Amino acid sequence: MRTTRNKADTELVRQQNRSLVLEALRRHGPLASIELGSKTGLSPATISAITNDMLCERLIRMDEEETARTRRPQRGRPKVKLTLDANAALILGISISHNLIRFMLADYCGAVRARKAVNLETATLSADEFAALLTDCAKSFLSENAVEISHIAIASVTCQGSVDTKRGEIIWSPAFNARPIAVAAPLEEALGVQCLVANDTNAIAHLLHVEDASLGTSFAVLYLGSGIGLGLIVNNALLEGTDGSASEFGHMVWARNGAICRCGRRGCIEAYAADFGIFRSAEGGLEGVPPAAIAPTKAEMHALAARARAGEPQALAAFSQAGAAIGDGLSNLVMLLNPQRILLAGPGTAHLDLLEKGLKQGLAHAATNGDSPALTVLDDPRDLEEAGLFALAYTRLDRENFAKRVSVEEVAARRENSMAPSIV
Repeated sequence: MRTTRNKADTELVRQQNRSLVLEALRRHGPLASIELGSKTGLSPATISAITNDMLCERLIRMDEEETARTRRPQRGRPKVKLTLDANAALILGISISHNLIRFMLADYCGAVRARKAVNLETATLSADEFAALLTDCAKSFLSENAVEISHIAIASVTCQGSVDTKRGEIIWSPAFNARPIAVAAPLEEALGVQCLVANDTNAIAHLLHVEDASLGTSFAVLYLGSGIGLGLIVNNALLEGTDGSASEFGHMVWARNGAICRCGRRGCIEAYAADFGIFRSAEGGLEGVPPAAIAPTKAEMHALAARARAGEPQALAAFSQAGAAIGDGLSNLVMLLNPQRILLAGPGTAHLDLLEKGLKQGLAHAATNGDSPALTVLDDPRDLEEAGLFALAYTRLDRENFAKRVSVEEVAARRENSMAPSIV
């Protein structure tokens, strides 16, 4: 009994150590063994044993170019740099939004090798119709890029709206009239791989957390655009709630019995602060129009913002009201969870000057000690949702799938994958 438990404990420690090595290489790039020891706190003997295994398993490789570039005149052997092996895994990424599915294929080092966008009328599809279309499009995407399904290590899916991460279902999204929408089960059955499903803003919050330790242990990411999304990191963990559908900031009630929201309820923050809510308020006379019928384009929102900056009262009032709704919501958030900072992302940040007054007034209500959390606009040129969905996949691979020692059969499959033609 004791022997079995000791073996289990030893294996658990080994998996944790392997995960530390993979995550250090992912965060810091190529590292020598001594640098890996410094980053992970593991002993030289442990680092040597783990990296030797991973070299044989083709999870990592020796980076000869980086080794040569950083070599300095010295006695003895040069410090060989180790890096993740791009061919260790292929990840299928899928982003679901209103009338659009984006498919992406990335390698284990994060390089996106292929992309495809599929336009469709999501609101007209039943749950079963969408599942069938999703799996067919995924298979076609892989076939078009000469990728065998067996070469995919994991699939990662993000969507706007409320997502049950445990069941892999979309509980509610403005993209669909049907609900719930099963996503993970049909993809896993069709492709034979594990599938993660997450809210898009949660994916962004996770990405920033694993990439940038300077953001602290608790912070919020607020996405402004066609919807109002929130991702929360609390005590170094993504706050997901019981089933992964927590942090629906946009659907907190701001005005009881107020404007109708796309979710069917009244008075949600999103009903005033999302693009459709701001546009509806500014144009007036649209209170009886279903929110789904109000979908301002990026150009229309920029034109509306220009009218507000020119002093047009109704346009200015619409943005001011949006800022107040967001600010009051953030005030409640700060009083409950006390994040160290709040990061703003999304196309709505282009109009921050029009939202700022109400936003800051709301935050000031939560500053019981005289200070409110730092408010920062994310300056990142990447497609954060795309980067986020892949970050979720890499974390699962690094902490679970590849934290375990790889079998001989898996090594052989990885070797076959590494010889497959490169995708562009």
